[in-house]
Amino acid sequence: MDQLLESSGIRKRMDSPKAERTIARELSQIAARLRENQRIFDMTGDDDLLDALIYEQNALLARYRYLFKLARSQSVPEDDKEESVCLTPSALPDF
Repeated sequence: MDQLLESSGIRKRMDSPKAERTIARELSQIAARLRENQRIFDMTGDDDLLDALIYEQNALLARYRYLFKLARSQSVPEDDKEESVCLTPSALPDF
C-alpha cells in the first residue's frame, strides 16, 4: 500500500503543510457531521432512519479515526491544531 501511495505521489502530498491543514479541516467537518447525526438520531423514531444514521455514524467515526491517526503521524503543529480543530477524540460528541 505504501508503495502505491508513494508511486502515485499521494504520500508526498499528504506530508505537506497544506495537507496537514486539510486534514485538520476535514476532522473538524467530520466532527460537525457527527454532531448533526446525533441530533437527528435523538429526534427520530423511524427504524429505517435510525439504521441509516447508525451506519453513517460508524462510517464517519472510521474516517475520523483514520484522519486522526494520519494527523498524529504527521505531528500537526500546535498552531494548526488551535486554529482549525482540536485533534482529540474528546472533541467528538458523546454517543
